[in-house]
Amino acid sequence: MRQFRQRSAGGNILVLSCVSMAFVALLMVLGASFGGLAFMHNRLQASADELALEGARTLNAKDRLGQINNMIVRGRQLVYAQQSTRDQAASESEAVQHLADQLLNDSIQNAQNLESERQNVLQPVCQSEAMDAMTSKFSELAPSYTITLPWLQVYGLKTTDWRFGEIADVQSNVTELTGQSDLSNQDRSDSLLQTSPGLNLYKHDQNHKLHGPLSYLSFKLSSLPPPINKVVSPARVVLANEFRPTAATYLPSAVQVKLHLTVETGLGPSARTEMVAVGTAATPGASEQQ
Repeated sequence: MRQFRQRSAGGNILVLSCVSMAFVALLMVLGASFGGLAFMHNRLQASADELALEGARTLNAKDRLGQINNMIVRGRQLVYAQQSTRDQAASESEAVQHLADQLLNDSIQNAQNLESERQNVLQPVCQSEAMDAMTSKFSELAPSYTITLPWLQVYGLKTTDWRFGEIADVQSNVTELTGQSDLSNQDRSDSLLQTSPGLNLYKHDQNHKLHGPLSYLSFKLSSLPPPINKVVSPARVVLANEFRPTAATYLPSAVQVKLHLTVETGLGPSARTEMVAVGTAATPGASEQQ
């Protein structure tokens, strides 16, 4: 009888050990499955950020956005100065009036040419090149996301949203030009400047039109960080809620990308989900004006 009890106890321990091992194995499978899900989501977010950064860098390649903003403000100053000169020349000789007219017409033509060039950069150049850069980077990333393992299947990487815009509360990169005091006073009266101690910037996404007969000219400035103490802001990942759409006629300075990925767990409790990650990035800031 004692021998039978010893065998029965040993059999119970064996059964208990098998059950415990099976339970531990199940926990390991669950850990591998859900750990894989967490890993893939982090990787997807990193890829979305990488794509957005690629597009943002391309938007302001060689500081073209910053240079356009600077040329627009200086062209505006020149037009205003030539208009003032033309008004003062009204009482001068015919030759002086003719020269003043010619200089004013040249400055107006330059401003119009610059606006045409700004529009050409807007869609065919900046956004097209940024899209090409992001599409190329996406093509490199997509094949690495097709994974088939006993406990995890990953497939169907796609993007449903490429958006161009700007970052909230970032004005233009151009500091106030004070050479024309009358124009500076007018700009302040029209609330075209964001004033702060030591740094007065022309506001972004506004048409800084002149008053009077030249009000038909366009001077549109876009959002872009200025250099601070000669330090240029690098392209950077930002929070998605900092992104703002840009008006259609203004140059964008930020990119937002949305990626989708289908993930399935293959062992244990089966689960299928579509992961979504949103990457948002701002362009490099403007270089210091020479």
